[in-house]
Amino acid sequence: GSRHDQKRLGIAYKLALLLYVFTVVLFSYREGLTVFAKMAGLILAGFFLLRTVMQGERIFLPIEYKLLFAWFVVGVISSSLAKDPAATVARLLTLAQVFPLAFITSNILVWNGDSRFYWLTIVAAALLSGVITVTGGNEFVGLDGRLFGTLGNANAFASLLAAGVAICLAVAVMERRSVLIRAMAVLSAAFFLYLVGRTGSRMG
Repeated sequence: GSRHDQKRLGIAYKLALLLYVFTVVLFSYREGLTVFAKMAGLILAGFFLLRTVMQGERIFLPIEYKLLFAWFVVGVISSSLAKDPAATVARLLTLAQVFPLAFITSNILVWNGDSRFYWLTIVAAALLSGVITVTGGNEFVGLDGRLFGTLGNANAFASLLAAGVAICLAVAVMERRSVLIRAMAVLSAAFFLYLVGRTGSRMG
């Protein structure tokens, strides 16, 4: 096969990435269920280490991550002057988990040579989150009537849904062979747009 074909990762890496995305979207912001996302993150990190240590895969370190690390260091230093150190430390610990996993995810996508699977995973996770939210009664609705979904925050949920709209519209525009896929993409975008309205989020 071609060099591009050889670069594609096996199904195990894709399943690990899918598991991580789904557990983050569905469980990481719900009390008592965050352990699932952490376990999925560890599994993804394990695959990353296996690829770099055992197979000698080159790590991709773009300038954006270097700037992000510099920003994080500045944030740590400035946070030492915060009025509420406990809250600040909790946020820094969260970022210290999120940034490495974002770095791992982007490297896996570069190694795969194709990011379509990742974007479709985002859409699938958003769809499942949306269905759970709609069918969950008042469990995912705030006192003000705004939907906050499985992400526990109306703005965060709206951001996920807005990303789903963008991806689905891109699929609808770019897909040339299947009318069914285009129709599903448009319907999914409409569903996401409806939920964005229900969140009441100006950010969304």
